[in-house]
Amino acid sequence: MTAADLHGVGNVFYFVDDLDAAVAWYSARLGVEPTIRGGALVAFDVGGTRLTLHRRDELNSPGPAGTSPYWTVADVDAFVDDWTRNGATAHRGPKTVFTGERLCQLLDPFGNLFSVRQPAASETVVDTAPASVVLTADQAVQALPDRAAAFYSTLQNEHFVLESARSITVSESSSRASLYLTTLSSSLVAFGFLARTEYAVQFLSVVIPVVFLLGLFTYERLVETSLEDVAALESIQRIRGVYATVLPGAAKYFPRPDGPHGPNEMLPIGRRASWIGVFFTTATAISVVNAIVGGAGVAILTVQLSGEPTPSILAGVATAVLLAVLLGLYQEHRYGSLRRSLRTTPPTVT
Repeated sequence: MTAADLHGVGNVFYFVDDLDAAVAWYSARLGVEPTIRGGALVAFDVGGTRLTLHRRDELNSPGPAGTSPYWTVADVDAFVDDWTRNGATAHRGPKTVFTGERLCQLLDPFGNLFSVRQPAASETVVDTAPASVVLTADQAVQALPDRAAAFYSTLQNEHFVLESARSITVSESSSRASLYLTTLSSSLVAFGFLARTEYAVQFLSVVIPVVFLLGLFTYERLVETSLEDVAALESIQRIRGVYATVLPGAAKYFPRPDGPHGPNEMLPIGRRASWIGVFFTTATAISVVNAIVGGAGVAILTVQLSGEPTPSILAGVATAVLLAVLLGLYQEHRYGSLRRSLRTTPPTVT
């Protein structure tokens, strides 16, 4: 074991008869509250080193002894003057020694030595701030000096994140819908060039399934982004409800929309009590177009198999209507699940 294996003093114990009185006295002198309480000891963080008050026991008792660690201070004389005026007594010093340090040993009201040193003028003072002390998340929350201000700051950050999330969902919805419609229109243009050729039917047999599957995938994602947008909007509304309580009269600046005609973005999309609301979403527009594509595919397949145009058209129309209804019911089911979820009161975290 060498000096390289030692990493400085981490904890200094003071044994006292009256632990509560000692904690109160040291809290007042140090100007900090204890960081640890438990059993027979209470600890303070003093410049990165732990100062622990321990109730006396059969192994240790108060009183000066042969070992005395010195705490570094900026002005020994000012420190001694303050502590002696509050119950401590000078035991040895203060005096300046040959190293240039100014030292003093104090006896606290409980009989323990508390020694302090003022570095020599030529000595480099190392900052011993408690950089190594890492608080847990719960401890950090408890240590917040102004938890109300921190709460409002957190609300504002959450509001910003939710607005960003809404912007992303709208952008993704537009991109996916545009991709589908561009693919469909390009396919129709290409078919226009092949319509009077012998390759027309083969072209449609390949393109229609591809476009239809792309439409289904697009529709599903549009429903998802719509639900994400509504969930974010509901969270924003809750936060706006908090804003409305900050000052008397603030509520008029943060109106809560009621009914199907709320102003601008506050429209309660996805939360209408009527199923009619599903007709006014981007997902529904894509689903109707894709249902027509599916119906057209069925009609073409039927006429190729039967050679009868009228029954084939009826089959195509019936397929398109059935697909549109099924997709609408699916969307309403998803919105219904979201509405039930939003009605549920969020759990309270204690």
